[in-house]
Amino acid sequence: MNDATNETEIVIEGKKRITAPRRATVGDEGLLDAKVAFDLGWDAYASGMELSGWRKYYKAIRLGWVASSNKKVTQVVTSPNRYVRKLLKLRLNAWLRSRQFNASVNEDFLRQIDVKYCPVTLELLTHGAMQPTDWSVDRINNRGGYGVSNLAIMSTRANVAKANYSYNKIHGFAHNPDANIPEELYQDDGNSLVPLTRVEWARMAVICSYGPSSQDDDGILSLPSRVTPCVIAPPPCLMSSIPNMLQMVIAYKANFSKSHGINFAFDKRMKGFSDLLIKGMSPLHRKELNKLVSRAKKVNYNINDPLSMWFNKALFIHFLEFFRNINEEEKALMLNHISKSQFLSKSKLDRTERLNLDNKGYISN
Repeated sequence: MNDATNETEIVIEGKKRITAPRRATVGDEGLLDAKVAFDLGWDAYASGMELSGWRKYYKAIRLGWVASSNKKVTQVVTSPNRYVRKLLKLRLNAWLRSRQFNASVNEDFLRQIDVKYCPVTLELLTHGAMQPTDWSVDRINNRGGYGVSNLAIMSTRANVAKANYSYNKIHGFAHNPDANIPEELYQDDGNSLVPLTRVEWARMAVICSYGPSSQDDDGILSLPSRVTPCVIAPPPCLMSSIPNMLQMVIAYKANFSKSHGINFAFDKRMKGFSDLLIKGMSPLHRKELNKLVSRAKKVNYNINDPLSMWFNKALFIHFLEFFRNINEEEKALMLNHISKSQFLSKSKLDRTERLNLDNKGYISN
């Protein structure tokens, strides 16, 4: 930072040093919004994007784009990839909504969380095809900002269906037979989409169960504690959940003797992972877990998709009774063993994210 000149030095891809106006302080809302938009326009030019529509409607974005152009900023790419385009679009959405946007959400992070299939609909994701199967980035907890612990990739159809529903509402769509699931679904442009089925809502509930719900004054997020049938493996880079980890361990142990681990996605790591998790349990609860494993072997499920066993309501109720008897000391021991291993290297137990959960994800005054 060069306070004397009121400018900041910036390096783009190590190719050229340029200058841009100093960033505004957080306390000045009007100036901050204009600076965020200016940076967006500046980076859009540097990334090789025209963004003609954005510059037409938003003066600050246009000013940033023109300033970057006048400085002859060396463009990183002449044809930006889908991660660059998605990142800029996310930043635009955050700016328009005055949402918190963390610097840790960058192109590399989007690559890390990218998936081939939608975790909700299981459809092959498309990109830029203007179809319901197009990939989109969802804020898991709608009350939080854009941070690495609060984002997952899913199809446009799944994202539109999720809308602003709370976790409890989504869990009800999936598992409460008396809940009326939405039977109509429309995009902003009025085009209709196929609504989600109860099975798809069940997968959505798993994703939303990982959403951060509280954090302390230092921004440390509490570990997710919602308990829902873990019918899918967690998407990349979400925070860990003890109840979901336990359900994955039970599914692995129940399925291993049938498939010899060949078809289970976690076959190469789950034995060591389950041993570490079980190590934190009392002898009594280890016996109870083995009873659950024995019961799980007897239910009908897709051997190629062991987590589908949690669609069995009686089995899940048994798990709930088991989990509720595990005390906080045991949970702490489990996390201690897991955190010292390499099994969760891409899903840290604690993250420091300024998600502004208490402020519904909006930029703090």
